[in-house]
Amino acid sequence: YIRDTLQDFPDEPKLLGDIAIYYFKSGQIKNFNEQKKLIYKLPKKDPSLFKLLIKSSKIEEKVEKVKENYKELIRLTPGDIRERMEFARYLIQQNDYDLAIAELEKIKGRLESYPQLYYLISKAYFLKGDLSSAEVMAKKEIQFNPSIDVGHTLLGKVYAKTGEINNAIQSLREALSLNRKSVDALMSLAFIRYSQNHLDEALNLYLRAIKQEGDNPLIHKQLGYIYRAKGQSKLAIEKFQVYLNLDPSAKDQSKIKRIMRDLK
Repeated sequence: YIRDTLQDFPDEPKLLGDIAIYYFKSGQIKNFNEQKKLIYKLPKKDPSLFKLLIKSSKIEEKVEKVKENYKELIRLTPGDIRERMEFARYLIQQNDYDLAIAELEKIKGRLESYPQLYYLISKAYFLKGDLSSAEVMAKKEIQFNPSIDVGHTLLGKVYAKTGEINNAIQSLREALSLNRKSVDALMSLAFIRYSQNHLDEALNLYLRAIKQEGDNPLIHKQLGYIYRAKGQSKLAIEKFQVYLNLDPSAKDQSKIKRIMRDLK
C-alpha cells in the first residue's frame, strides 16, 4: 500500500520512513540500512524516522549516532520537551553530564516547572561530584513538584554524601511516603540503615525493593552483606551467588567470591 502511494508522492519522507520502520521491525536490517541512506539524501526529513534511528543506534550501541539523531530530531521538533528530556537522560547514562545540563537548561526557558527537569539537572551535578549545585537543583524540583518523590530522593542522597545523615533519612522517608515502591529511595535508605547497623530495618527495605526489581543485582549483593552481618551464612552465599549470576562481569566478583569461600 505504501509503495503504491509512493507513486504519487515519490519523495514523501513520512512514507519512506514508514517503509524503513517496517524493515526494522521485521528484522530486514540490510534493507533498513539502504532505506536510511535514501532518506538521508532527502531535503525534507520526518521526525518519526529519527525516533527509529535513535532506537536502532541504541541497539547497535553507536553513542555518537544516537546523539546525532537526537539533535536532528530536536531540530525538527524544538517544542517536543519529552524528547529533549529523553536525550538528557541518555546523556547522563553516557556520563556526558555537561551536555546533559546544557540541554536541560534549554528546557527551562520553555517550561521551568516541567516534572523531573530540575531532578535531572540535580542528578547530573550529583554524578559529576558537584554536590552544592545538586542540592540547589533537588530543592528546586521539590519546590515545583513537591508531590513527586524523585526530588526528595535525590536530596536525601546528596545529604548522605555530605554527611547530613538525619536530613538524608528524613528526605528519603518523605520520598517513600509519596511513592512506597521507589527502588532508588528504598535502596538509599536501606544502605544508610545498614551502615548504622540497623540490620532488620535495612533488610526489610531491601526486601521491599527486590519485590519491585527482582533482577537488580545490587539489591541481591546488599542482601548478601546484611545476611552475613546477621550471621546467616547460607542465605548470604545464596544472595551473593544470585548477584554474580545477574552480573557475571561485576568488577568486585573476586572480592565477593572470597567472601563466599570464607562463609563456607
